[in-house]
Amino acid sequence: MKKLLYFIFVFLLVFAMASCASKKDPALTQDEINAKILESENQSGQGSIAPEGTPTAKKIGIYTIEDESLDTVSIETVVEYKDELKVDDVITAVVSELEDHDIDIKIGSVTNEGSKVTIDFSADDSFLPFGSLGSSAEGSVLDCLSYSVFDNFSDVKEVYFLVNGEAYETGHIELKKDEPYLTR
Repeated sequence: MKKLLYFIFVFLLVFAMASCASKKDPALTQDEINAKILESENQSGQGSIAPEGTPTAKKIGIYTIEDESLDTVSIETVVEYKDELKVDDVITAVVSELEDHDIDIKIGSVTNEGSKVTIDFSADDSFLPFGSLGSSAEGSVLDCLSYSVFDNFSDVKEVYFLVNGEAYETGHIELKKDEPYLTR
């Protein structure tokens, strides 16, 4: 009789643990996103075309900051987008990654005009668009955004930065309104 009770107890415990583990956060996990990518690739290989406006997931390379050295490092991430990958999608991925490093970035707008991309930061204090970051970290943030755009869009040749629609001028970096931060 003890063995039967023990077996029932273990069964109920396993059942309870399994049902708790099956409750998921509505946000997609990295494995679920990767599964969507594989599903999308498999469908496209069979000639199936997703309806226009259907979200697509794609693995792309972006840049982030290495916490210890503040160097820019390349990583891969998966982004979801509709119809085609846009500069906004890449910028959003970089900003999200930098937030994981406690760097608060607010984007006012992103414009893509031919070979020129302009990223306008929204900041309460235009002199400190990222808070009290030092000059190395500030330059690394701008590099991460620029390199990520260049790596994903071969037609982009210049990246410009503004703060609240005005020239990018902080205590560390000064750019005229029509002066690119990076060109290639």
